[in-house]
Amino acid sequence: MAPEFDDDEFAEHEFSDDHEAPQPRDLDDADDDETPTEPCPNCRREVAEFAEQCPHCGDWITSATRSSSRRSASFVVIALIVLAAFVWWLLR
Repeated sequence: MAPEFDDDEFAEHEFSDDHEAPQPRDLDDADDDETPTEPCPNCRREVAEFAEQCPHCGDWITSATRSSSRRSASFVVIALIVLAAFVWWLLR
């Protein structure tokens, strides 16, 4: 059996001036509490740091793949620096 409501009671609660309208800060798109993300080791799209599986490619993300992706990125940066130094040495 559905509860019965008095029309005046409904109007008082739903459309009362006591309710506060949303403030501009409530509508702001900038989320201060965004979930930290990192790139998927397989597809490189952003996923939550705590994700166990990439929602984009379905690849499982383990601690080994996370550390290897960081390690490989560090290796690439170091290799580029060494290559740039070698090219500079050849051209001087």
